Amino acid sequence: MTDPIHTNSPVTNSPIDSEPGHRSQVRVRIRVPSNYRPDPVISTIISRFGLTVNVLAALLGSDQESDGWFDLELSGSNAQIQSALLYFNDLDLEVWRDDGDPDGI
Repeated sequence: MTDPIHTNSPVTNSPIDSEPGHRSQVRVRIRVPSNYRPDPVISTIISRFGLTVNVLAALLGSDQESDGWFDLELSGSNAQIQSALLYFNDLDLEVWRDDGDPDGI
C-alpha cells in the first residue's frame, strides 16, 4: 500500500489515462469520515461515473461517531476511475491505492 492520496497529493498525477476505452480495475481503500455517513458516497460513484464497484471488505460501526473504512475494487474505463478518484479527492477522503494493481492505475 502507498500513502493516502490527499488534496495536497492530487490523484490527477496517476497514470490512469492510458489507452482510452480500456476497461481497468483498481483496488482502493478509503476512509469515509462520520460526517459523510448520511451521504451515499459509494452509490454516487456508481451512478455518476458508471463504475462497477465490488466491496471486498468494510468496517462500519453501528454508532454515528465512527468513520467507515472500505476496501473497494473499481472497474470501468480509465476516465471513469479517474473521475471517481477525483470525486473522493474533492470530498477530502483518505484513499490508499493497491500497488499490486496490474493496470498500473
